[in-house]
Amino acid sequence: MQFGLVAQSYDTITLIDCYREAENNFPLMKQLDLYARASNLRQKNLKTNYMPKLNINGQLSYQSDVTTVEMNIPPNPYFSSEDISPAPISKDWYKLTFDINQTIYDGGVTSSKNDLETINLRLSQQQVGIELYKLKERINNIYFRILFLQKSRHLLELVGEEITVKLDRVRSAVRNGVLLESDADILMAETIHVDQQLVELSAGITSGIKILEELTMMSIEDETVMIIPELEVSAGPRDNQRPEYKMMTLQQQRINKLDQLTSTRRMPKLKGFGQLGYGRPGLNMLSNDIEGFYIFGAALSWNVWDWSKNRKEREILAIQHEVISTNKETFDKNLKTTLIAYSEEIRKFEKLIEKDNIIIELRKNITTRYSSQLDNGVITSTDYLVHVNAEKQARLNREQHIIQLSQAKVNYLTALGVL
Repeated sequence: MQFGLVAQSYDTITLIDCYREAENNFPLMKQLDLYARASNLRQKNLKTNYMPKLNINGQLSYQSDVTTVEMNIPPNPYFSSEDISPAPISKDWYKLTFDINQTIYDGGVTSSKNDLETINLRLSQQQVGIELYKLKERINNIYFRILFLQKSRHLLELVGEEITVKLDRVRSAVRNGVLLESDADILMAETIHVDQQLVELSAGITSGIKILEELTMMSIEDETVMIIPELEVSAGPRDNQRPEYKMMTLQQQRINKLDQLTSTRRMPKLKGFGQLGYGRPGLNMLSNDIEGFYIFGAALSWNVWDWSKNRKEREILAIQHEVISTNKETFDKNLKTTLIAYSEEIRKFEKLIEKDNIIIELRKNITTRYSSQLDNGVITSTDYLVHVNAEKQARLNREQHIIQLSQAKVNYLTALGVL
């Protein structure tokens, strides 16, 4: 994944293009690699649990008293008690040891921690996915807003051209005394009004494009064509792929692993150990010589009774698991109601578009008749513009409904987490 690339100029743009570029340039996407690297280091540390632990320890001490052996032997001509009594032990002690500890069996603690770390990594990465989903929702709103404004501007430009052509004809009719000067003024005022509307639409398009450029790092011109997404929404049930839902599933998996880890704390633990040392005294406490020594062995520990602490911790985890389950049920229920609303919107706009086509055909015929009547001086420019604007509004309604239908489908699939 690359960041900070030179923006590419586009003649046409699709919604999927915006998703792709926004994801590629989304700052939080850098965290995916950071999370993976940190998790990899933690897993490497966990592997050291089964590696030997080596320590060098040194000790120097002076104590007020030491072990002594007193022997009372009756008087003897051959030897005295001082001759057979051990030499007194020095009160200054020195010791240097090399200690080795090796885990042989830890009850599955390391394995459970390793699995838990994997789930924690997926949770961190899923959080980035949730933020990316929010970004897609924002892109949807901006994309369709620009799309509608562009379609409106294009249609308004066509209407403006038509009125300009009609204005030239009316001026000719005015010169010939067929129409009044006011008819030309009315059409001229309408062309100016159309120009005002075009200025407003262009400003809205420019504003939306700048926001979309910032989110996607794409180079988008005012003339760049935004393609209407053509998507199919199936009526059958589909799996919930929302990142929030996946996050809750991962949280439950994490609790399951914590429960497993809690269980392993009660399992027996077996370790091997060894010690090589040199000091005074050595293992023979009655010797006052500096000696080397060694100790090797194994140690077993088993927490057979913890006053039900382990059981209570597992009960707490079970409660947390159930809480998440209720959150998932609530999320699913809310999602179903949202999908129902989007489905109804889809059907509504499909029906509206069918009616729009009929209305536009009728309005087109009416405008054609009134255009001919204006050319012949039968009606005024005001009468003509009423029907021109009615046809324009009918066409705008259809463009709006087409875009709203596409947006409803996108919203439906986005709500499911499919897009």
